[in-house]
Amino acid sequence: MIATVDSPAPPPTLLALAPDLTLPAEETVTVVIGMVGKRKSGKTYAAKRLVEELIQAGLPVVVLDPLGVWWGLRAAADGLGPGLPVVVLGGSHGDLPLTADQGRAVAAVLIEAPFPAVLDLAGLDRTEQATFVADFVDYLYQHNYTPLHVVVDEADLFAPQQPARDQQRALRAMDNLARRGRAKGLGLTVITQRIAVISKSVLSQLDLLIALRTVSPGDLKAIDSWLAVELSAEQRRGVRDSLPALPIGTAWVAAPGWLGLFGQVTIPPLITFDSSATPKLGSSRRDIPLATVDVAQLRARLGTALDLPTDDPGILHAQIRSLQAEIVTLRQQLTTRPAPERIIARVLVPAVSADQQAQRATLVTQLQSLGTTVQTVGAHLTASLGRVSGIVPPSPSTGPSLPTATPPAAIPPDLPPPATPQEAPPVADVTEHFAIH
Repeated sequence: MIATVDSPAPPPTLLALAPDLTLPAEETVTVVIGMVGKRKSGKTYAAKRLVEELIQAGLPVVVLDPLGVWWGLRAAADGLGPGLPVVVLGGSHGDLPLTADQGRAVAAVLIEAPFPAVLDLAGLDRTEQATFVADFVDYLYQHNYTPLHVVVDEADLFAPQQPARDQQRALRAMDNLARRGRAKGLGLTVITQRIAVISKSVLSQLDLLIALRTVSPGDLKAIDSWLAVELSAEQRRGVRDSLPALPIGTAWVAAPGWLGLFGQVTIPPLITFDSSATPKLGSSRRDIPLATVDVAQLRARLGTALDLPTDDPGILHAQIRSLQAEIVTLRQQLTTRPAPERIIARVLVPAVSADQQAQRATLVTQLQSLGTTVQTVGAHLTASLGRVSGIVPPSPSTGPSLPTATPPAAIPPDLPPPATPQEAPPVADVTEHFAIH
Protein backbone atom coordinates (compact mmCIF):
# COMPACT_ATOMS: atom_id res chain seq x y z
CA MET A 1 0.00 0.00 0.00
CA ILE A 2 1.37 3.35 -1.03
CA ALA A 3 0.61 6.18 1.28
CA THR A 4 -0.23 9.52 -0.20
CA VAL A 5 0.99 12.73 1.31
CA ASP A 6 -0.93 15.94 0.78
CA SER A 7 1.11 18.85 -0.46
CA PRO A 8 1.45 21.54 2.18
CA ALA A 9 -0.83 24.49 1.67
CA PRO A 10 0.91 27.67 0.56
CA PRO A 11 1.39 30.20 3.32
CA PRO A 12 -1.43 32.73 3.56
CA THR A 13 -0.91 36.10 1.94
CA LEU A 14 -0.35 38.83 4.48
CA LEU A 15 -1.23 42.51 4.23
CA ALA A 16 1.51 44.70 5.72
CA LEU A 17 -0.16 47.78 7.17
CA ALA A 18 3.02 48.51 9.11
CA PRO A 19 6.34 46.73 9.68
CA ASP A 20 4.95 45.26 12.89
CA LEU A 21 1.34 44.86 11.77
CA THR A 22 0.25 42.23 9.24
CA LEU A 23 -3.22 40.94 8.51
CA PRO A 24 -4.31 37.71 6.79
CA ALA A 25 -5.38 38.88 3.35
CA GLU A 26 -8.32 36.61 2.60
CA GLU A 27 -9.87 37.07 6.02
CA THR A 28 -9.41 40.84 5.88
CA VAL A 29 -11.61 41.09 2.78
CA THR A 30 -14.72 40.10 4.75
CA VAL A 31 -14.13 41.71 8.17
CA VAL A 32 -15.29 45.09 9.49
CA ILE A 33 -12.59 47.68 10.18
CA GLY A 34 -12.82 51.13 11.76
CA MET A 35 -10.34 53.93 10.94
CA VAL A 36 -10.90 56.89 13.29
CA GLY A 37 -9.05 60.12 13.98
CA LYS A 38 -9.44 63.87 13.81
CA ARG A 39 -8.69 65.93 10.74
CA LYS A 40 -5.05 65.71 9.58
CA SER A 41 -4.33 62.73 11.85
CA GLY A 42 -3.53 60.38 8.94
CA LYS A 43 -6.63 58.18 9.02
CA THR A 44 -7.31 58.35 5.25
CA TYR A 45 -3.58 57.80 4.67
CA ALA A 46 -3.76 54.62 6.78
CA ALA A 47 -6.86 53.46 4.91
CA LYS A 48 -5.06 53.99 1.59
CA ARG A 49 -2.26 51.78 2.84
CA LEU A 50 -4.82 49.02 3.47
CA VAL A 51 -6.32 49.45 -0.02
CA GLU A 52 -2.87 49.41 -1.66
CA GLU A 53 -2.15 46.10 0.06
CA LEU A 54 -5.48 44.59 -0.99
CA ILE A 55 -4.99 45.59 -4.64
CA GLN A 56 -1.42 44.27 -4.76
CA ALA A 57 -2.67 40.98 -3.29
CA GLY A 58 -5.18 40.74 -6.15
CA LEU A 59 -8.17 41.11 -3.85
CA PRO A 60 -11.28 43.04 -4.96
CA VAL A 61 -11.89 46.37 -3.26
CA VAL A 62 -14.09 49.39 -4.01
CA VAL A 63 -13.88 52.82 -2.38
CA LEU A 64 -16.85 55.14 -1.87
CA ASP A 65 -15.22 58.58 -1.94
CA PRO A 66 -17.48 61.56 -1.13
CA LEU A 67 -14.56 64.03 -1.04
CA GLY A 68 -12.79 63.19 -4.31
CA VAL A 69 -9.41 62.43 -2.66
CA TRP A 70 -8.76 58.79 -3.64
CA TRP A 71 -7.88 59.15 -7.33
CA GLY A 72 -4.16 59.29 -6.36
CA LEU A 73 -4.09 55.49 -6.20
CA ARG A 74 -3.62 55.70 -9.97
CA ALA A 75 -0.32 57.67 -9.66
CA ALA A 76 3.08 56.98 -8.17
CA ALA A 77 3.93 58.44 -4.77
CA ASP A 78 6.09 61.18 -6.31
CA GLY A 79 3.40 62.09 -8.83
CA LEU A 80 5.80 61.51 -11.73
CA GLY A 81 4.61 58.12 -12.93
CA PRO A 82 1.69 55.71 -12.95
CA GLY A 83 0.39 53.98 -9.86
CA LEU A 84 -2.03 51.10 -9.49
CA PRO A 85 -4.53 50.15 -12.27
CA VAL A 86 -7.64 51.38 -10.44
CA VAL A 87 -10.79 52.40 -12.29
CA VAL A 88 -12.08 55.82 -11.21
CA LEU A 89 -15.73 56.58 -11.89
CA GLY A 90 -16.95 60.14 -11.39
CA GLY A 91 -15.11 63.25 -10.27
CA SER A 92 -12.56 65.39 -12.09
CA HIS A 93 -10.19 62.43 -12.61
CA GLY A 94 -12.82 59.88 -13.54
CA ASP A 95 -12.52 57.54 -16.49
CA LEU A 96 -16.29 57.83 -16.91
CA PRO A 97 -18.89 60.11 -15.31
CA LEU A 98 -21.12 59.04 -12.46
CA THR A 99 -24.63 60.18 -11.52
CA ALA A 100 -26.78 59.72 -8.44
CA ASP A 101 -29.09 57.14 -10.05
CA GLN A 102 -26.35 54.70 -11.11
CA GLY A 103 -25.64 53.00 -7.77
CA ARG A 104 -27.38 49.72 -8.62
CA ALA A 105 -25.93 49.59 -12.13
CA VAL A 106 -22.34 50.02 -10.90
CA ALA A 107 -22.88 47.40 -8.21
CA ALA A 108 -24.22 44.95 -10.81
CA VAL A 109 -21.11 45.37 -12.98
CA LEU A 110 -18.75 44.92 -10.01
CA ILE A 111 -20.58 41.75 -8.98
CA GLU A 112 -20.34 40.29 -12.48
CA ALA A 113 -16.59 40.91 -12.83
CA PRO A 114 -14.94 42.58 -9.81
CA PHE A 115 -12.14 45.09 -10.36
CA PRO A 116 -10.50 47.66 -8.05
CA ALA A 117 -12.48 50.88 -8.27
CA VAL A 118 -12.89 54.32 -6.75
CA LEU A 119 -16.39 55.76 -6.95
CA ASP A 120 -15.83 59.52 -6.73
CA LEU A 121 -19.04 61.12 -5.40
CA ALA A 122 -17.63 64.62 -4.92
CA GLY A 123 -19.73 65.99 -7.79
CA LEU A 124 -22.99 64.99 -6.07
CA ASP A 125 -24.72 66.88 -3.28
CA ARG A 126 -25.31 65.29 0.12
CA THR A 127 -28.73 63.88 -0.70
CA GLU A 128 -27.52 62.48 -4.04
CA GLN A 129 -24.52 60.88 -2.34
CA ALA A 130 -26.78 59.21 0.23
CA THR A 131 -29.05 57.95 -2.57
CA PHE A 132 -26.13 56.50 -4.53
CA VAL A 133 -24.63 54.79 -1.46
CA ALA A 134 -27.99 53.36 -0.39
CA ASP A 135 -28.64 51.92 -3.86
CA PHE A 136 -25.08 50.64 -4.31
CA VAL A 137 -24.69 48.97 -0.91
CA ASP A 138 -28.22 47.56 -0.88
CA TYR A 139 -27.75 45.98 -4.33
CA LEU A 140 -24.41 44.48 -3.25
CA TYR A 141 -26.01 43.00 -0.16
CA GLN A 142 -28.90 41.53 -2.14
CA HIS A 143 -26.93 40.03 -5.04
CA ASN A 144 -23.24 39.58 -4.18
CA TYR A 145 -21.76 36.18 -3.21
CA THR A 146 -18.03 36.61 -3.92
CA PRO A 147 -15.40 38.36 -1.75
CA LEU A 148 -15.41 42.15 -2.03
CA HIS A 149 -14.21 44.76 0.46
CA VAL A 150 -16.08 48.09 0.58
CA VAL A 151 -14.25 51.15 1.93
CA VAL A 152 -16.48 54.10 2.93
CA ASP A 153 -14.75 57.42 3.58
CA GLU A 154 -16.56 59.99 5.75
CA ALA A 155 -18.79 57.14 6.89
CA ASP A 156 -20.72 59.36 9.32
CA LEU A 157 -22.47 60.79 6.24
CA PHE A 158 -24.02 57.39 5.50
CA ALA A 159 -24.17 55.60 8.87
CA PRO A 160 -24.90 58.29 11.48
CA GLN A 161 -26.26 57.54 14.91
CA GLN A 162 -29.02 60.12 14.35
CA PRO A 163 -29.83 60.10 10.62
CA ALA A 164 -31.61 62.88 8.79
CA ARG A 165 -34.45 61.86 6.50
CA ASP A 166 -32.19 61.67 3.43
CA GLN A 167 -29.70 59.42 5.32
CA GLN A 168 -32.10 56.77 6.58
CA ARG A 169 -31.92 54.44 3.55
CA ALA A 170 -28.13 54.65 3.47
CA LEU A 171 -27.96 53.85 7.20
CA ARG A 172 -30.16 50.77 6.78
CA ALA A 173 -27.99 49.53 3.91
CA MET A 174 -24.76 50.16 5.83
CA ASP A 175 -26.15 48.42 8.91
CA ASN A 176 -27.04 45.36 6.83
CA LEU A 177 -23.58 45.34 5.29
CA ALA A 178 -21.82 45.60 8.66
CA ARG A 179 -23.96 43.06 10.51
CA ARG A 180 -24.72 40.49 7.80
CA GLY A 181 -22.37 41.17 4.90
CA ARG A 182 -19.86 38.46 5.77
CA ALA A 183 -22.36 35.78 4.65
CA LYS A 184 -22.48 37.50 1.24
CA GLY A 185 -18.69 37.76 0.95
CA LEU A 186 -18.68 41.45 1.84
CA GLY A 187 -16.34 43.28 4.19
CA LEU A 188 -16.38 46.92 5.25
CA THR A 189 -13.98 49.66 6.33
CA VAL A 190 -15.53 52.81 7.80
CA ILE A 191 -13.42 55.97 8.00
CA THR A 192 -14.55 58.88 10.16
CA GLN A 193 -13.37 61.90 12.14
CA ARG A 194 -16.13 61.41 14.73
CA ILE A 195 -16.55 57.87 15.98
CA ALA A 196 -19.07 59.20 18.54
CA VAL A 197 -21.60 60.05 15.81
CA ILE A 198 -21.32 56.74 13.93
CA SER A 199 -24.19 54.28 14.33
CA LYS A 200 -23.60 52.17 17.44
CA SER A 201 -25.00 49.19 15.57
CA VAL A 202 -22.26 49.50 12.95
CA LEU A 203 -19.52 50.09 15.56
CA SER A 204 -20.57 46.97 17.45
CA GLN A 205 -19.47 44.87 14.44
CA LEU A 206 -15.85 46.13 14.27
CA ASP A 207 -13.28 43.33 14.14
CA LEU A 208 -10.35 45.78 14.01
CA LEU A 209 -10.08 49.33 15.32
CA ILE A 210 -7.30 51.63 14.15
CA ALA A 211 -7.40 54.86 16.18
CA LEU A 212 -5.23 57.85 15.32
CA ARG A 213 -5.01 61.23 17.06
CA THR A 214 -8.34 62.02 18.75
CA VAL A 215 -9.07 64.94 21.09
CA SER A 216 -12.85 65.18 21.47
CA PRO A 217 -14.06 63.88 24.87
CA GLY A 218 -17.06 62.25 23.19
CA ASP A 219 -14.87 60.42 20.67
CA LEU A 220 -12.38 59.36 23.38
CA LYS A 221 -15.27 57.95 25.40
CA ALA A 222 -16.59 56.02 22.36
CA ILE A 223 -13.15 54.49 21.73
CA ASP A 224 -12.76 53.57 25.40
CA SER A 225 -16.22 51.99 25.40
CA TRP A 226 -15.34 49.77 22.43
CA LEU A 227 -12.01 48.74 23.99
CA ALA A 228 -13.60 48.00 27.38
CA VAL A 229 -14.99 44.68 26.16
CA GLU A 230 -11.57 43.05 25.78
CA LEU A 231 -8.87 45.28 27.31
CA SER A 232 -7.95 45.97 30.91
CA ALA A 233 -8.52 49.33 32.56
CA GLU A 234 -4.77 49.98 32.53
CA GLN A 235 -4.49 49.30 28.80
CA ARG A 236 -7.44 51.53 28.07
CA ARG A 237 -6.00 54.30 30.24
CA GLY A 238 -2.79 54.21 28.22
CA VAL A 239 -4.77 54.58 24.97
CA ARG A 240 -7.03 57.31 26.32
CA ASP A 241 -4.18 59.41 27.73
CA SER A 242 -1.99 59.20 24.60
CA LEU A 243 -4.54 59.61 21.79
CA PRO A 244 -4.76 63.45 21.94
CA ALA A 245 -0.99 63.81 21.40
CA LEU A 246 -0.26 61.04 18.87
CA PRO A 247 1.96 62.13 15.94
CA ILE A 248 0.46 62.12 12.45
CA GLY A 249 0.36 58.58 11.09
CA THR A 250 0.74 56.89 14.48
CA ALA A 251 -2.15 54.71 15.60
CA TRP A 252 -3.37 52.40 18.30
CA VAL A 253 -4.42 49.07 16.76
CA ALA A 254 -6.79 46.66 18.50
CA ALA A 255 -8.29 43.41 17.21
CA PRO A 256 -8.69 41.49 20.47
CA GLY A 257 -11.45 39.15 19.39
CA TRP A 258 -10.25 38.52 15.84
CA LEU A 259 -6.44 38.30 15.96
CA GLY A 260 -5.62 39.08 19.58
CA LEU A 261 -3.82 42.23 18.48
CA PHE A 262 -3.18 45.30 20.58
CA GLY A 263 -0.44 47.86 20.26
CA GLN A 264 0.82 51.07 18.72
CA VAL A 265 2.11 51.29 15.12
CA THR A 266 3.31 53.90 12.64
CA ILE A 267 1.92 53.74 9.11
CA PRO A 268 4.74 53.62 6.52
CA PRO A 269 4.81 55.80 3.38
CA LEU A 270 2.37 55.02 0.60
CA ILE A 271 3.46 53.68 -2.77
CA THR A 272 0.84 55.84 -4.50
CA PHE A 273 0.19 59.57 -4.68
CA ASP A 274 -1.32 61.14 -1.56
CA SER A 275 -4.17 63.02 -3.25
CA SER A 276 -5.80 63.65 0.15
CA ALA A 277 -2.89 65.81 1.41
CA THR A 278 -3.78 69.39 2.36
CA PRO A 279 -2.69 71.81 -0.42
CA LYS A 280 0.19 74.06 0.63
CA LEU A 281 0.22 77.84 0.25
CA GLY A 282 1.71 78.84 -3.09
CA SER A 283 1.42 75.37 -4.60
CA SER A 284 -0.20 75.00 -8.01
CA ARG A 285 -2.02 72.13 -9.65
CA ARG A 286 -0.05 70.09 -12.15
CA ASP A 287 -0.81 67.23 -14.45
CA ILE A 288 0.00 63.91 -12.83
CA PRO A 289 0.43 60.82 -15.02
CA LEU A 290 -2.02 58.08 -14.09
CA ALA A 291 -1.95 54.36 -14.67
CA THR A 292 -3.84 53.52 -17.83
CA VAL A 293 -7.01 51.48 -17.93
CA ASP A 294 -8.80 50.17 -20.98
CA VAL A 295 -11.49 52.82 -21.21
CA ALA A 296 -12.98 51.29 -24.38
CA GLN A 297 -13.43 47.96 -22.63
CA LEU A 298 -14.74 49.75 -19.57
CA ARG A 299 -17.29 51.58 -21.72
CA ALA A 300 -18.36 48.29 -23.26
CA ARG A 301 -18.89 46.75 -19.81
CA LEU A 302 -20.58 49.74 -18.27
CA GLY A 303 -22.21 51.34 -21.29
CA THR A 304 -25.50 49.46 -21.15
CA ALA A 305 -25.79 49.58 -17.36
CA LEU A 306 -24.92 53.28 -17.12
CA ASP A 307 -26.46 54.47 -20.41
CA LEU A 308 -23.12 55.91 -21.47
CA PRO A 309 -22.42 57.11 -25.03
CA THR A 310 -20.13 54.85 -27.02
CA ASP A 311 -18.28 54.96 -30.34
CA ASP A 312 -18.04 51.19 -30.70
CA PRO A 313 -19.90 50.24 -33.94
CA GLY A 314 -20.94 46.86 -32.54
CA ILE A 315 -22.47 48.46 -29.43
CA LEU A 316 -24.14 51.16 -31.51
CA HIS A 317 -25.69 48.59 -33.89
CA ALA A 318 -26.94 46.56 -30.93
CA GLN A 319 -28.52 49.68 -29.43
CA ILE A 320 -30.14 50.53 -32.77
CA ARG A 321 -31.60 47.02 -33.10
CA SER A 322 -32.94 47.24 -29.55
CA LEU A 323 -34.55 50.61 -30.21
CA GLN A 324 -36.09 49.39 -33.49
CA ALA A 325 -37.61 46.40 -31.72
CA GLU A 326 -38.98 48.71 -29.05
CA ILE A 327 -40.57 50.92 -31.72
CA VAL A 328 -42.27 47.89 -33.34
CA THR A 329 -43.63 46.81 -29.96
CA LEU A 330 -45.00 50.28 -29.22
CA ARG A 331 -46.68 50.47 -32.64
CA GLN A 332 -48.36 47.12 -32.07
CA GLN A 333 -49.60 48.29 -28.71
CA LEU A 334 -51.04 51.45 -30.26
CA THR A 335 -52.74 49.43 -33.03
CA THR A 336 -54.39 46.92 -30.73
CA ARG A 337 -55.35 49.39 -28.06
CA PRO A 338 -59.15 50.11 -28.12
CA ALA A 339 -60.24 53.63 -28.96
CA PRO A 340 -61.07 55.68 -25.93
CA GLU A 341 -64.79 55.89 -25.08
CA ARG A 342 -66.45 59.20 -25.93
CA ILE A 343 -68.07 60.79 -22.93
CA ILE A 344 -70.71 63.48 -23.54
CA ALA A 345 -71.27 65.78 -20.63
CA ARG A 346 -73.91 68.49 -20.47
CA VAL A 347 -72.60 71.73 -19.10
CA LEU A 348 -74.91 74.62 -18.28
CA VAL A 349 -73.41 77.85 -19.52
CA PRO A 350 -75.07 81.03 -18.12
CA ALA A 351 -76.31 83.55 -20.70
CA VAL A 352 -74.97 86.38 -18.58
CA SER A 353 -71.44 86.33 -17.30
CA ALA A 354 -70.61 86.63 -13.62
CA ASP A 355 -69.24 90.16 -14.13
CA GLN A 356 -72.41 91.22 -15.88
CA GLN A 357 -74.55 89.72 -13.12
CA ALA A 358 -72.58 91.67 -10.54
CA GLN A 359 -72.97 94.90 -12.51
CA ARG A 360 -76.73 94.32 -12.83
CA ALA A 361 -77.09 93.77 -9.08
CA THR A 362 -75.20 97.00 -8.41
CA LEU A 363 -77.45 98.96 -10.77
CA VAL A 364 -80.60 97.53 -9.16
CA THR A 365 -79.34 98.58 -5.73
CA GLN A 366 -78.54 102.07 -6.99
CA LEU A 367 -81.98 102.39 -8.62
CA GLN A 368 -83.74 101.29 -5.43
CA SER A 369 -81.78 103.85 -3.45
CA LEU A 370 -82.60 106.54 -5.99
CA GLY A 371 -86.32 105.67 -5.82
CA THR A 372 -86.29 106.00 -2.04
CA THR A 373 -84.58 109.38 -2.31
CA VAL A 374 -87.12 110.61 -4.87
CA GLN A 375 -90.02 109.57 -2.60
CA THR A 376 -88.46 111.38 0.35
CA VAL A 377 -87.87 114.58 -1.62
CA GLY A 378 -91.43 114.42 -3.02
CA ALA A 379 -92.89 114.20 0.45
CA HIS A 380 -90.89 117.21 1.60
CA LEU A 381 -91.95 119.20 -1.44
CA THR A 382 -95.63 118.39 -0.80
CA ALA A 383 -95.34 119.53 2.82
CA SER A 384 -93.60 122.74 1.77
CA LEU A 385 -96.28 123.57 -0.83
CA GLY A 386 -98.96 123.00 1.80
CA ARG A 387 -97.38 125.52 4.12
CA VAL A 388 -97.00 127.99 1.28
CA SER A 389 -100.78 127.77 0.74
CA GLY A 390 -101.45 128.50 4.43
CA ILE A 391 -102.94 125.08 5.11
CA VAL A 392 -100.24 123.91 7.48
CA PRO A 393 -98.65 126.35 9.94
CA PRO A 394 -94.90 126.25 10.11
CA SER A 395 -93.47 124.05 12.83
CA PRO A 396 -90.44 125.06 14.83
CA SER A 397 -87.13 123.71 13.55
CA THR A 398 -85.82 120.83 15.60
CA GLY A 399 -82.50 120.33 13.91
CA PRO A 400 -81.35 118.90 10.67
CA SER A 401 -84.36 116.58 10.19
CA LEU A 402 -86.94 117.57 7.55
CA PRO A 403 -90.33 119.03 8.69
CA THR A 404 -93.34 116.74 8.52
CA ALA A 405 -96.85 117.77 7.42
CA THR A 406 -99.74 117.80 9.97
CA PRO A 407 -103.46 117.54 9.09
CA PRO A 408 -105.45 120.91 9.13
CA ALA A 409 -107.45 121.71 12.28
CA ALA A 410 -111.27 121.54 12.05
CA ILE A 411 -113.20 124.96 12.03
CA PRO A 412 -115.84 125.21 14.76
CA PRO A 413 -119.37 125.76 13.27
CA ASP A 414 -120.17 128.81 15.47
CA LEU A 415 -117.28 130.85 14.23
CA PRO A 416 -117.73 133.20 11.32
CA PRO A 417 -115.90 132.34 8.16
CA PRO A 418 -112.51 133.92 7.89
CA ALA A 419 -112.23 137.25 6.24
CA THR A 420 -111.00 137.28 2.74
CA PRO A 421 -107.42 138.43 2.78
CA GLN A 422 -106.71 141.66 1.07
CA GLU A 423 -103.53 140.40 -0.51
CA ALA A 424 -101.47 137.22 -0.51
CA PRO A 425 -98.40 137.10 1.71
CA PRO A 426 -95.15 137.56 -0.10
CA VAL A 427 -93.61 134.31 -1.30
CA ALA A 428 -90.21 135.41 -0.17
CA ASP A 429 -91.33 135.46 3.46
CA VAL A 430 -92.59 131.89 3.24
CA THR A 431 -89.47 130.39 1.65
CA GLU A 432 -87.32 131.89 4.38
CA HIS A 433 -89.16 129.74 6.98
CA PHE A 434 -89.62 126.54 4.94
CA ALA A 435 -86.30 125.95 3.33
CA ILE A 436 -85.62 122.24 2.75
CA HIS A 437 -82.65 121.09 4.80
